[in-house]
Order: sequence, then C-alpha cells, then structure tokens
Amino acid sequence: MIVRIVRLDFVDGGKEKFFGLLDEVGVKIRNQPGCTHLEILEDVHKKSHVITYSYWESEEDLNNYRNSLFFRGVWPQIKALLAKPASANSYSVNRKID
Repeated sequence: MIVRIVRLDFVDGGKEKFFGLLDEVGVKIRNQPGCTHLEILEDVHKKSHVITYSYWESEEDLNNYRNSLFFRGVWPQIKALLAKPASANSYSVNRKID
C-alpha cells in the first residue's frame, strides 16, 4: 500500500475554488482503480494550507492515475489556484498500530 500526501498552499480565494472543484471530481478521484481512501486535511492555523491524503493499492495504481487523461484535466485547474508549487510524497506503510 502507498500513502500519498500532497501539500497545497492556495492564493486568496483559491481554497474555496479548490473545494468547489473537489465537489465535482472528488468521488471520481476516490473511485480511481487502486484508490482505497481519500481525505482532505485543512491546517488549523494556516487556512490557505491543505493536504490531500490518499491510500493506493500500489505505486502502479497511483502512477496510472497520475498519467490518466482525467488527472491531466484536473491538475492544471488546481495548479492555477496555488500560491507556490505543490509538494508531494509517497510512503509505503511499514506498520499499522491499532
């Protein structure tokens, strides 16, 4: 399993536009093959800062999504709302502690 964390810093008004776009496409992202979890985290103190947090069955599934026509249509819309380039990292799950 791969955990993908993407940090987004929005321009003024960009976060609201992002959430509007997410209302349209969020379910489609979550239903991509291999995506098992998607949530959006909002920084408690820095309101323009948002993190997307998603689980993928494999790196191949994540890369298939990132190379899809769907992603190539959505990402430029999100990128245009950012104050600085997004930061993205992928992690393999080492341990799950319940």
